[in-house]
Amino acid sequence: MVGVILVSGFALFMFCIGLALVGWVVGRVEMDKRKADALEQERRHQERLRALELGFPLPEAELARAQADASRARWAGAVGFLVPLGLSGLALAATVIVLDHLPGDTFSMMHLPPVLYAIWGISGLVSLMAVLMSATALRRGKQPSAEARVPRPRAEERPLAQVNR
Repeated sequence: MVGVILVSGFALFMFCIGLALVGWVVGRVEMDKRKADALEQERRHQERLRALELGFPLPEAELARAQADASRARWAGAVGFLVPLGLSGLALAATVIVLDHLPGDTFSMMHLPPVLYAIWGISGLVSLMAVLMSATALRRGKQPSAEARVPRPRAEERPLAQVNR
C-alpha cells in the first residue's frame, strides 16, 4: 500500500513538474514574441519618422482607407442579401401560420386575409430599402476621395512662376 502511495505521489509530482516546464517554455516564447514585436514597432516608427523628415507621404492612411472601404462593401453586400432573404422567410412563415388558422374550407385566393397583404407589403418595402441602401453604400465606396475632387487651378489662375514652366 505504501508503494502505491509513493508511486502515485511521484507521478503527481512529475505531472506538476511537467506543467511548470510547459508554463516556463510558453512564457519564454511569449516574452520573445513580445520583444520581437516591440523591436518591429520601434523600427516602423523610425521609418515613419525618417519618411516624414524626407517629405514622403505615409502609406498607413491609404491602407486604412482601403481596408475600411473593403469592410464597408462586404457588410453592405451582406445586408443587401441577408435582409431580403430573412424577411421573405419570416413573411412565408407568417403566411403559413395565418393560413393555418383560417376556419375550415374558407380558403380562397380571392379572399385572403388583409393581414397577409400587410405582412408581404411591409416585408417587400423593407427589403427594397435594404437593397437600395446597400447599393448606395457600395456606390459611395467607388467615388474619388475628397482630395481628388478638388479642382486644379487653371493656367490663368496659377502664379506666373508656375505658368512659365
